Amino acid sequence: MSSIKKLAGQTIWYGLSSIFGRFLNYLLTPLLVTVFASGEYGKISTLFTIAAFLNIVYTYGLETSYFRFSAIHQEPKVYNTCSTSILLTTFFLTGVLMLSAGSFATFLEMPEHPEYITWVILIVALDTLSVMPFAKLRYEGRPRKFAAIKVLNILINVGLVIFFLVVCKNAYEKGTENFFATLYNPKIGLGYVILSNLAASGVTLILLAKEFFQFRLRLNPVF
Repeated sequence: MSSIKKLAGQTIWYGLSSIFGRFLNYLLTPLLVTVFASGEYGKISTLFTIAAFLNIVYTYGLETSYFRFSAIHQEPKVYNTCSTSILLTTFFLTGVLMLSAGSFATFLEMPEHPEYITWVILIVALDTLSVMPFAKLRYEGRPRKFAAIKVLNILINVGLVIFFLVVCKNAYEKGTENFFATLYNPKIGLGYVILSNLAASGVTLILLAKEFFQFRLRLNPVF
């Protein structure tokens, strides 16, 4: 009975972080629709749809493999192999995609903003490097830290979007000469949404540094 209770408690923590994220992102949609024209908002949706696809490519089911093989092999060796593999492929894929950022920007009809593509690629890379540390938290049964970091990621993302597109943008448009107005650049535009996500992903990886650096750079074809 205690094991069932423990499993139920962990499930609640994992589930709440996911539900909370969906709820906040839902509340953020009206703001983005108001700030940007429908065409601009569509670009945001396209970029993050591509990011979701890249996340699948970058991780290639390694999180599931980690849980599966940790049940039958020594977990440290499995973690070493999975982390090393995902680190190497992340650097390789990121490098390849970075070289083609300008071409992707032209293809997506935003040639004037190749930096958008670069930022999205960096978000995918940072999120990918966080996959194994998050998996380790789940394996070790630490749902509270898992949920806390997930929720903090969302709060930073949403908070920065509101800060830049409401506080700083309004100060800039009113011609107010203060610190907030200087932080807004109209040329960046929807890029602030991407930058907010990038900052949140960076902070998340920093908070997972303890778990991230627990692996040794080693590949074990046979455990």
